[in-house]
Amino acid sequence: MVTVEDFDFLITHTSTSLEEVMKGEDDTSDVSMKLKEGDLITTTTKDKLNAGIYCGNNQVIRLTVSKVSLKNFLRGSSYHIHRLPSGIPNNFSDKVSEAMDSSETYDPFSNNGLHFALKLLECKICQAKRSYHHSTTSMRNHMKSKHRNVIIDPPNEDGQLPITAFASAGSGRCNPVPERAEKTTQ
Repeated sequence: MVTVEDFDFLITHTSTSLEEVMKGEDDTSDVSMKLKEGDLITTTTKDKLNAGIYCGNNQVIRLTVSKVSLKNFLRGSSYHIHRLPSGIPNNFSDKVSEAMDSSETYDPFSNNGLHFALKLLECKICQAKRSYHHSTTSMRNHMKSKHRNVIIDPPNEDGQLPITAFASAGSGRCNPVPERAEKTTQ
């Protein structure tokens, strides 16, 4: 399961492909008028993240491979809308039709609603990072354990770099700090 914390980390600190264009809570009356086809919509319920892609005509596709109404998807939850500044893939409608005929197997760590949504959008940066680390959760844990000079949480007095500095300075590749070799005695 992708937690809200993992999603915020992934999108805010490692992705330059998506930008948040709207967020809200409860009142969804004017949301559909501002949405564009291909917008990533996330909702949260008790710290559980749900993700879907807006398909137009007040419909959202999600991992259960069903289209539901926008109102049903949002269900009065708080929500965030993210958009690809470069636009959606040219074959987006075809990808949605293909997805409607597929039978995805849910896995909370490697094939959840967020993974499904990012695949539809062909979000290359997010997909590359996720595929290297197998899931958003393992990526976050990897960052905590392997990149010792980087912290995920607010900076502390030890001089560790905030993750935003790490992500913006990086080349998009993961170059973890090598494990310290254990000294052996002979």
